[in-house]
Amino acid sequence: MKFTDFKDIYTFIFSLLIFILPLESIGSAVPNIMLGLIVLLFPFIVKKSDFIQFRRKEFLILLLLVVYLTVRLLIIDPIYELKFIKKILPVLIIFVCSIPIKKTSVLKYSFIIGVFISIAISLVNIVFVIKENPDFQFADGSIVNNALSLERIYIGFVVCISLIFSFELCNSIKRGKLKFLLYANILIGFIFLFIIVARMAILTSFIILFFNGYRLFTKTIFRILYLSLVAACVILIGWLNVDNISKRVHYKGTLEESIEWAEHREPRVLIWSCSLKFLQSREHNFFFGNGHDEVQTFLNNCYMDTIPPKYQYKEDVFIRNEYNTHNQYLDFFSSTGVIGVVLLVLLMITYCYTNYWKMEVVLAIASLAMFIMIENIFHRQLGFYLVAVLLVMISPKLEESN
Repeated sequence: MKFTDFKDIYTFIFSLLIFILPLESIGSAVPNIMLGLIVLLFPFIVKKSDFIQFRRKEFLILLLLVVYLTVRLLIIDPIYELKFIKKILPVLIIFVCSIPIKKTSVLKYSFIIGVFISIAISLVNIVFVIKENPDFQFADGSIVNNALSLERIYIGFVVCISLIFSFELCNSIKRGKLKFLLYANILIGFIFLFIIVARMAILTSFIILFFNGYRLFTKTIFRILYLSLVAACVILIGWLNVDNISKRVHYKGTLEESIEWAEHREPRVLIWSCSLKFLQSREHNFFFGNGHDEVQTFLNNCYMDTIPPKYQYKEDVFIRNEYNTHNQYLDFFSSTGVIGVVLLVLLMITYCYTNYWKMEVVLAIASLAMFIMIENIFHRQLGFYLVAVLLVMISPKLEESN
């Protein structure tokens, strides 16, 4: 077998890893198996010239971030923090193993197809759920997450990334069926986000559609028509789904009633309040953080002290599930200090700065920055895989060979 054959197999396995991520519900062990095969093949595929890509600012900052997090958390509590370190290290491993791959389009198509299948599976599941329960409401998070192929927050994020890459690939294709299919995928993804009422994803998709429409049309009149069409679609879809949307944003008729309702029904209101209390406390190590164990203990105590007795069931849920900060910035700031969160922000800024002329890179990083405002992405296997493959697909080191 020729070297090029090995490289094709390597690219195929890498593409398969990216394809399977939006379908994690099929089997969470599959990505680990794919990654194991990639690591085994890497020494036989990589060439000396590939390592020059490690000189890029993006990789150096990513390396610094991973090394700092690993060393700092090991110093704090090597036993408790090992589970977190085991999740952060694969980000660097996947990034390193990607350097022999040159065709980003193959990876992006794999991701788009995986997301599309994930949407299709979710829609079929939703139809069955509605048939069994006609009173089904999308505002009920637990039922929705069981129906979707991924949790609502994660499927919303992958759909947004799929929209970004679909627009990018459309711009590289002059005409034909493939371009039509990509535009159809964009429309389906956008409508799907409204159907499941993924709040942050809907907001992110607006930004994606706005800037891509601005780039797509050069004449002002066409830009106005495009934005008017998008606005009309949003209004129509919103009107058809107004009940679910109002419940998801906790609208209760007045601002006071909505705020009171959100305080008791939206977990992040209490979680973020307790997280900010920790950052303001004397116990917080501003520069180096306190580690996840101490932070979680503080949050659990805060939940017990803050939740009224009449909501005892809510306290039980918070304590039993050990709800974390649900915000990656707050998580890094509290557990690894200002150094950790600065390195994270610096990594995203560097990607945008060195690729400011590539709208897909800026939008992908902006989507990630918004997503981690409401989720601790590095606390989940799917989360760190998504970060890793996203950085791989947008990294400037991966240029198309043709």
